Parts: sequence; C-alpha cells; structure tokens
Amino acid sequence: MKVKKQKKTLGYRILYPVVKFFFKKQTILYKQPVPQDEPVVFVCNHAQAFGPMSIILNFDQKVRPWIAADVMFKETAPDFIFVQFFSGNIKKHKRWNMFKSKFVAKILVNIFSNVGGIPVYFDRRLVKTLSQSADILANGENIVIFGETPKRFSQFVAEISDGCVQVASTYYKKTGKNLKFYPVYTAPKYITVGEPTVFDGTAPVKEERKRVAEYLRDNMHQLASELPPFKPIPTYTEDYFAAIEQQEKERQEQAEQNRANMREHNQ
Repeated sequence: MKVKKQKKTLGYRILYPVVKFFFKKQTILYKQPVPQDEPVVFVCNHAQAFGPMSIILNFDQKVRPWIAADVMFKETAPDFIFVQFFSGNIKKHKRWNMFKSKFVAKILVNIFSNVGGIPVYFDRRLVKTLSQSADILANGENIVIFGETPKRFSQFVAEISDGCVQVASTYYKKTGKNLKFYPVYTAPKYITVGEPTVFDGTAPVKEERKRVAEYLRDNMHQLASELPPFKPIPTYTEDYFAAIEQQEKERQEQAEQNRANMREHNQ
C-alpha cells in the first residue's frame, strides 16, 4: 500500500527552522550501523516533550513517529499535555502548569501534525494505528515509538509497554517478515542508538512482546548509563508517580472496603 506524502503547512515551514535554531544540537552515537535496505522500529525514551523533539529536529534517520492522537490537535492537546507532562492531577501549581500546557501545545501541535506522525489511540482504535504502521513499514519507511509507561524502572527510563511491540506481529501477518527494534536514548547532548533485537513472528506473540519490551528497556538504561554524567529528563515527574501511587492506594482501599461490606452483608 502506497502511503500518501503529507504536505507541510505554512505555519510549520515558518516555525520549524526557528525551533530547530534554538533547540540544543545533539551528537548521534551508534553501536552499529542501521540497515538502509529494510524498515526498522526505533523505540526511544519520551523525556516529556524532549525525546520527540530531539528525534524530529536532530535525528539523522528518516522516521515516522508514533504520536498520541490527542497531542496532534489543538482542541485536545492542552489538556493532554497538562496531565501527561505537568502533573495535571496534582493541585499544586495547577494554574501555572495549565498556562505552560497551552503554550507548549501551540508549538507541538504545529510541529507534530506536520511530520508524518502516526496517530496513536488508547482505545479500540489502536487497531487502526497498528494497521497504518504496518503499511508504512511495508512501504519501506522507519517508525519511531516513545514507548514508556507510568511505571518507574530506573533514574533514566520508565518501563516499556509491550503493547507497542504488537506492531511487529501485525507487520509479520501482512508481510511474513520479522522486524528489528532498536533501543534509543535521548539525553541533553546525545542521541544514542543501541544494538537491535529481532521480533520472531513464529514465536508465541505474548512471550515475544514481553521479551522485546524488556530488551529495549534494559538497553535504553544501559545506553544512558554509558553516557557522560547528565541530569535525566524524566518522562513522568515525581509528582506524577506520587499521584499514580496515591490513586492505586485509594483504589485498593476502596476494593477492601467493598469486600468488607460484602462480607458484612452476607453474614
């Protein structure tokens, strides 16, 4: 399936060189060359907006990025950024964080909607994301996925969702070909690319998804560990993790209370 080339808007053509001029230049490091005769998937840390911006502005590989659908449209981007990047579920500094979210959204929407992004949905429409991604890969284009989840692994990286690896299974079903996944870590001065792992389309999908996700997570951490000392940019802030942990605690307490009420009712 031939993928239609996206036409850049005037606003993007004006904004892109300005943002690139002010954005930090990064050195790109490779553990081994990336093949140019087959499509691959790069899986990168998010580092809030820094990871995607690094890849879009500084990466030397042609890629189509996975981008949360909500951040590609001006109507939904501010609220999405507010929650994901500025701890929107925390009352502290709420007004200031909402202001920052709206400002960042104006920039990101203009850029992310013009870079051939693949909209990612977090509901049943994910099937559409996977199918579109497989078609793009089959067309010979590379994809980059920012696959971290809100669960801490180390000071450098969060856990990697094995759901993003499902694209390899969809691709295998469409083409009969296995897909390489490259771990990528973006830091303030570097973009570093590790050695790949290959998704085995003949292996049990659930096991392969878990194996590939753990490989990517471990190697992204290792890539970061080998860099000169730097201050990591967390995808999720400590406030965000605290909020998630508090919500989980409250959920467990409510579940226990419900069980206690049920026992009392049955007596």
